[in-house]
Amino acid sequence: MKRLVILSTVLWMSAPPCFAEPPAAELLEVTKIWDRAPHSAFTDLAYWKDQFVCAFREGRAHVSTDGTIRVLTSADGREWKSSASIGLDGYDLRDAGLSIAPHGRLMLIGGASPRPTDAAHSPTGSFVSFSDDAKTWTKPQIVAEPGRWLWRVTWHDGKAYGVLYEAGSDDRTSALLVSQDGVKYRTHVRKHLDDGRPTEAVLRFNDDDTMYCLQRRDGQAPSNTAMLGVSKPPYTDWDWHDLGHYFGGPNLIQMPSGDWIAAGRLVRDGNPKTVLAWLDVENKSLEPFLELPSGGDTSYPGLVLRDGVLWISYYSSHEGKANIYVAKVANIGGEPAPPNLASRAVPGPVHTVSISKPAPLNPAQSAACDRLKLDKNAIEILLAKPLYEFTEIEVDTYLRFLSATEPELRKRIIHLARRNIGQPYEIYLLGEMPFEPYDPQPLYCLGKSDCLVFAEHTYAMALSHNWPSFMKMLQRIRYRDGKIGVATRNHYTEADWNISNRWLVEDITEKLADGKAVTFEQKIDRAKFLKNRYKLDVDIPIEKHKDSFLRFEDIDRAKGALQDGDFVNIVRGTVNKDAPPSELSNTFGGSAWVGHVGMIVLGDYGEVHLIHSSEPRVREEPIDEYIARSTKNMKELDAKGKPRLLGFKFLRLRDRPFENLREVDGEDAPKVTLPDGSEAKF
Repeated sequence: MKRLVILSTVLWMSAPPCFAEPPAAELLEVTKIWDRAPHSAFTDLAYWKDQFVCAFREGRAHVSTDGTIRVLTSADGREWKSSASIGLDGYDLRDAGLSIAPHGRLMLIGGASPRPTDAAHSPTGSFVSFSDDAKTWTKPQIVAEPGRWLWRVTWHDGKAYGVLYEAGSDDRTSALLVSQDGVKYRTHVRKHLDDGRPTEAVLRFNDDDTMYCLQRRDGQAPSNTAMLGVSKPPYTDWDWHDLGHYFGGPNLIQMPSGDWIAAGRLVRDGNPKTVLAWLDVENKSLEPFLELPSGGDTSYPGLVLRDGVLWISYYSSHEGKANIYVAKVANIGGEPAPPNLASRAVPGPVHTVSISKPAPLNPAQSAACDRLKLDKNAIEILLAKPLYEFTEIEVDTYLRFLSATEPELRKRIIHLARRNIGQPYEIYLLGEMPFEPYDPQPLYCLGKSDCLVFAEHTYAMALSHNWPSFMKMLQRIRYRDGKIGVATRNHYTEADWNISNRWLVEDITEKLADGKAVTFEQKIDRAKFLKNRYKLDVDIPIEKHKDSFLRFEDIDRAKGALQDGDFVNIVRGTVNKDAPPSELSNTFGGSAWVGHVGMIVLGDYGEVHLIHSSEPRVREEPIDEYIARSTKNMKELDAKGKPRLLGFKFLRLRDRPFENLREVDGEDAPKVTLPDGSEAKF
């Protein structure tokens, strides 16, 4: 269990001067309470019988056949123990929801999907289970058949109310259901909301019996923003109001002041975060005010208010894989919600507090800081911060520190790659601006990556000792002979990047294949590519490129020889159905190309992992899991003539890349020039 104490951290949204600022909130503590499963997610939290109860799904992945519900309990919210694991044969159980039924039993409701294979899209229904002690639970009972998901229920005046939504069927509306016992439900409102593909919803009641519904929508923009529904008894007529924010995994709690706090996932610039927000039910507006330490695969918070402290359970993958966290927030709800929220501008970026507590430097690191005149407190903070949240100045400082404290290049590469786990993915990030107009993207991007950008930035940082050296090395890696320009960029991984960077990596595919390499040929028409993509006319001859790959079925041949930092080319292609099967043993009978890249990292016991940037974020996973995920529908893709995984090329990181580059560029390596031929200076 990992506990991090953050004292006197006050966060609030900046506001235009004509409006009052939202009340401050103090993030007291963040505790990682569960990280034992490959993927843990979709939480809820309750305080029941003098103990906290946290329930969530765990399984192999975000979507897998083995989903079960784990239940943790804690007397003080600090020390947690596992009390139960709830499963149902043939179903992936997910999205735990806790409530206290009128008879005093603890009720668990969640999704139940009869998923045939991992990552398969299958309809989801709902199950319920009850307990008297949080340890022993009744057998999960299906209460909504797959295709319509009753996501949460709220008890009020002896009745359970919940919103049922489409989860695999063609019906794009939601319905309001009610039950006397939490097991048998009847439809109260058949068309609760039918705009923007409504999904997850939470219901809450005010003292005057007004029912509020905070409803997520997953339609096409702009119909993908959350809705607030308001209804008076008998809850058959509803008024709906657009809140202007996409809000995933929503939850809602009323503070003693009468104000409402919403919690859920907010996405800014492609970066998901779990946030708290003021929900103004009078002005019908949602105002985010506190971002919890989170990122990547995250959200689904549970909320409990105890002695003036708001306890929030949630999950997040910003530390590499999806784990369960509990945060404590104080100093909220004591003051009225800020006035006139409906007329306020959309708030700017939400402030962030890193989840990791700064760790003290070891003696060697401390001595390096003294030698380099680096602020030790600043270095401790950077060591606890995701690399993709660094500023340029922080990158400069950190590279000075890392190059002085870690002499081994491979270790620097793996350190930097893992520090970027959780970095948001976005394709086509980089261009040549401000030096050329054809691709207006900038030369670098720290906050996001695609597969090649992630690899290039990692290698370049590991080979550098400050910001200027990183920028030069990055351009030397990205461009043929270090000449910045769209026509000299290494667009084709196998025909450009691998060839231009032979000083850095060496192709070892055929050596690893030991006679089993599959050869293939490509026609590389760079002139046509540049004309179609950038409207640029160049005279570049067509190249016939010959290459080889190791079939993914033969991956065991390579595993024992791979090393940290090796470059991986993922070869994809379409299979020629008319080619004799025997041809695949030596010459590929279809079209093949490198469609993705990553790097090798070794696990604690030498197991081979792939670390790569892929939708939605940078991740590390066993290469066997990547293969299984990429080939699950291989036969279907082949039948349709669509690309799929064929195999891998492996390139060994060279032992003396600096010396190799000096042999090519001279003593001033890396040599980088601008489009006009002048030397690049960063």
